[in-house]
This record gives sequence, structure tokens and C-alpha cells, in this order.
Amino acid sequence: MFNALIQDIDVYLDNFSRHATASKWPQREWPSSLFNLLQGEALTVLLSLSDADRECYEKVRDALLRYGNCTISGFNKKFRSSAPLESENFETFVNRVKRYFDRWIGLANVSTFEQLVFLMLKEQIYSSCSDELATYLKDRKPTSLEHMKDLGNAFSEARPHVHLSMKKPTVGDTFTSAVGVARSSRPLQKNSDNSRSASNSRANVQCYRCGKCGHIKKQCRVPEHALKPPATKPRRERSASNVSRLNRNSARESNFQNKQVALENSAMLLSRPRSTRERTQLR
Repeated sequence: MFNALIQDIDVYLDNFSRHATASKWPQREWPSSLFNLLQGEALTVLLSLSDADRECYEKVRDALLRYGNCTISGFNKKFRSSAPLESENFETFVNRVKRYFDRWIGLANVSTFEQLVFLMLKEQIYSSCSDELATYLKDRKPTSLEHMKDLGNAFSEARPHVHLSMKKPTVGDTFTSAVGVARSSRPLQKNSDNSRSASNSRANVQCYRCGKCGHIKKQCRVPEHALKPPATKPRRERSASNVSRLNRNSARESNFQNKQVALENSAMLLSRPRSTRERTQLR
């Protein structure tokens, strides 16, 4: 059964054709046998074909190869972007890269050294030119380096305003982008510091409802039955210094109250009317 996560469709189809040939299956039965071994998107590709195309193994194979991006450009990208996988050793990695290269030059019908040189130069030119020029050249499929030169000159004459090369950043663009990156990095660092300090402050907050840290009372989600009764704080014993200070304060207050009472009594005595006898005594 084909598994797209761990298998390449081109390798699977190659092994299938070898097994079918060794088993001497009639080629008209290959599509139906392959149909029973596919699943997922690969099976959907076959179901999208017409009934006549599903009976032809070459059309079924070509549709599955297009589904797996097993084309000239697809194998070229796989060859140039290959990297060792965690599940393979170095020898397996080298064999995989070589298979991508062989499939790439095989689909490009390269059989001589001159054709290989032209293929390498062509891919390098495609990757260095502007997208519009590269698309123009690919659509016309140059067969030689001289043919590609003629196509490029015709493109330049018809589109003199289009740059041939890919746009590269100028000194001003580079400086502007560097300044923009520097400016954008500052608030990011500040925000990261703020988020770090905010997380630390939240960790130090204690809820007055449940007594746990990390949230406040209005954010508390602890149910009522799980709450513990609030613990009463033990009364602190008064020290000797506190007792003496309290005694001094109480003594000052009592002296002040006594003086105030004496003043009030004196004022009352002076303000009340005197009798004839009291006036005679005062004389």
C-alpha cells in the first residue's frame, strides 16, 4: 500500500512496474492492480481521470508523477534542495540525491556531455534572469544555447523597458531596510521585557479569596465548597517598649484633660454673678 508520507511516488511506481514485469502480469491489468494499492490524494488523482484514461497505464503513471511533482523542474528543485533526513544515514542520502539527479537529466533527455552542459547553463540562466524573461524562455523551450540567445535578444527588443536581471537592493534600499529592522527590533525587545515583567508580577499576586498566587479575587475560579475558612491572624504580644509608650501617651492625655477641666471650672466661677457678701469679702 502506497503511503505518501514515507514513500516517493516515482520510486513506488518503478518498483510496481518491476514487480508486474517479473510476475508477467498483462499490462492491461496494471491500472486495476495499481488502483487497489493507492490511498488518499493519489487515489483521488486516479478517480479524476476519465474511464478511458484509467485503462491506460502510461496515462495513469503520468498523472501520478505530476501529482508527486516528478517533473523536470520538480526533480531539479529536489536535487538542489536536498538535505539529510534524521531517519537516513549518509549513504542513503547520497543515493537519494543521485536518484534525483538521474531522474532530472533522464526526463530532460540528456544523453551527451554537451546536452548536460546546456541543461546546467539553462537552469542557471533561468534562476538569474527576471521572472518575465525566464517565463518567456521556458514557454519557447530553447534547444541550444544559440537558440536561447536569439530568444533573449528578441525579448529585449520587444520589451526594452523590462530589466533582464532580477531586481537587487540598492545601497539606499539596504540602508532603509537595515534601519527598519533596527527600529522594529527595539519595540519587540521592549514588549518582550514588558511581557516578562508582567508574567513575573502576575506570579507574585495573591488571591484574597482562595489564597493562591497567580490571579486576583475577581479572576478566581475555585468553587465555594473548596474554599478554606480564612485564617485569623494571631494577636501580637505587646512588647515592653510598646507598653511604656502607651502609658506615656495615656498620662499625657489625662494631664491634658485635668488642665482642661480646671480651666473650665475657673471660667465658670468668673462668669457667675456674685452675691453682696462675696463682694464685701473681695473688698
